Amino acid sequence: MDTISSILVVEDEPAVLELLALKIQQGLSDVERIYKAADLKQAKTVLNSEDVDLALIDINLPDGKGLSLLPTYSSPPHNVQCIVLTAHDDDDFVFQSLRQGAKGYLLKNEPIDTIISQLRGIVNGVPPLSPAISHKILSFFNKPSENNETVVLTRREEDVLTLLAKGLNRTEIAEVLSLSPHTIAGYIKTIYQKLNISSRVEATHAAIKLGLS
Repeated sequence: MDTISSILVVEDEPAVLELLALKIQQGLSDVERIYKAADLKQAKTVLNSEDVDLALIDINLPDGKGLSLLPTYSSPPHNVQCIVLTAHDDDDFVFQSLRQGAKGYLLKNEPIDTIISQLRGIVNGVPPLSPAISHKILSFFNKPSENNETVVLTRREEDVLTLLAKGLNRTEIAEVLSLSPHTIAGYIKTIYQKLNISSRVEATHAAIKLGLS
């Protein structure tokens, strides 16, 4: 990305929104237009009507999750560089964001000048990641192998794991496979036991290792 000429800031706290917009204006000299949105509806209006290079997106918004913007607007024809800015640092949010198209993940507990500096790096191809998030990603992929590839799953368990890795919840998986949510819950429990895992993130990693995702 050569330059960032337009940025959308999606943040529901008015004071934080204004401060971010001001700091971006001061710290990113190439930015010509700064759009502001306090909820999903306003964000979609801007993204559908304006040429936005980069969107800084909070997760928790009054009318839904900011992550719902990622699949649509990080892909063609929009191709917006979507960066998550949030207080949440748990694995599920981090890896869900990156899987759905986020090009960076920043934490609000960092000094705002540091956040702006990290955004500046995206022009040079450096993904903006808070240090804690970088360590989390490295730790996740550098975990010792648990030999999940030696575990034998039934065909139906493979189907459930594949859909789980795609981000579907229990009810959605049940609808796809024409089974009850209770039955799907049983499959998930068995899969977790067989693979010695305990979270959706680990399930996604296991699915990749098994060639299912």
